Amino acid sequence: MVDRVRLVLGARADQVFRLVRYATTSVVAFGVSEVVLIVLYGHAVVNATVAALIANLVGTVPSYVMSRYWIWHDASRARVGRQVVLYWTMSVVTIVLTSLGTGAIASLAPAGHRYHLLVAVAGFTAINLAFWVAKFVLYQRVVFLVPKPAVDAP
Repeated sequence: MVDRVRLVLGARADQVFRLVRYATTSVVAFGVSEVVLIVLYGHAVVNATVAALIANLVGTVPSYVMSRYWIWHDASRARVGRQVVLYWTMSVVTIVLTSLGTGAIASLAPAGHRYHLLVAVAGFTAINLAFWVAKFVLYQRVVFLVPKPAVDAP
């Protein structure tokens, strides 16, 4: 099956497989984050902003591991420290923005309203989706640089 897809897509097959793996990784990390958010905020352990912050931090761990070893397994290992710093810098920026945004959105729903948690969860989801494509592009072009295959000279 994989060989058939590679034959049809040609040089773009690796990009498609990488995007599918990125989507799968995102679903896993988002699922982990969403459960943490619902448990912490749904049980009033912390406010929406703090719950989103903790949820994103927890979800970033499996995301980094899967990105490094499954999605971009062929990325250069020459500058791993650079990859770690760039990945976590991007993560921290998006986590802060997602947390603040989730808190702001949650404050729009009246406290005690039965849909309050749903509003917070929907806001958290929407903000994460907004960052999804931008992060893929940055991971691909800046963080996990894959060496180009050497071309034989004629």
